[in-house]
Amino acid sequence: MFQNEPPLTLSDPLSEAVMSRDRAALELVDEALANDRALLAFQPIVQARAPERPALYEGLIRICDPTGRIIPAKDFIDHVESHELGRRIDCMALKLGLETLAREPSIRLS
Repeated sequence: MFQNEPPLTLSDPLSEAVMSRDRAALELVDEALANDRALLAFQPIVQARAPERPALYEGLIRICDPTGRIIPAKDFIDHVESHELGRRIDCMALKLGLETLAREPSIRLS
């Protein structure tokens, strides 16, 4: 903040815009989970010794909007980590991980 500038309050246009954006992102995530619009992105964890090949894969949840675009986690993760929506995201990640393991039992997944 600049000197002599009043702190932002909830009636600030900027604060209202940020709160509105955050609410919209949370609503998008909630609706996406209700409609199974999520997927796992698989990040390979590579062995340090040769041959350099994935030892396992880390499944990272991605949540999509109605058009199929990924909703950036930065838009919602701080707001959901300790709330019901965060638990629902975790449950979706587990569901997708178990489905992956059922299709491909030889994969090592975290």
